[in-house]
Amino acid sequence: MHVPLDLKLYAVRNKDGKWLRTKGYGGYGECWVDDIQTAKIYPRIGPARSQVTWWSNNYPDYGIPDLIELPCVIGVILDEKKRVKKAMDKKKQDIINQEIWRRESELHDAERKLEEAQKKITELRKK
Repeated sequence: MHVPLDLKLYAVRNKDGKWLRTKGYGGYGECWVDDIQTAKIYPRIGPARSQVTWWSNNYPDYGIPDLIELPCVIGVILDEKKRVKKAMDKKKQDIINQEIWRRESELHDAERKLEEAQKKITELRKK
C-alpha cells in the first residue's frame, strides 16, 4: 500500500560523484562512498549544508561538494504483523521457560534441603 508524501531528504556528493558517509566519533572506513545506500541521508537541509561548508573550508582543493535534494512523494507501508507476532510469541515462550526453570530450581533446592535434613535426623538419632 502506498501513502502520498511530501518529504525532502538531502545528501552530499563530491565532485568525483561519491557520497558522504559520516563515521561518527571514533568511526572507521571511508568518508566518501560510491553507493548512495551507505551514504548519510539528512532529513533537514541545515545539517547537510553544514557538511558542505565544513568540507569546503577544510579541503578547499577538492572544491565545493554538491547538496542533492531527494524528494520523496510515495511511502510504502510495510506489513510488520508477522514479525511482531513472532517476537511476542517468543517473549511469551521465554517467560514460560523462565518460570519452568525457576520451579525446577526450587524443587531441586527443596529436595537437596530435605536430603540434608534427613541425614541430620539420622545422625542425631544415632547419638
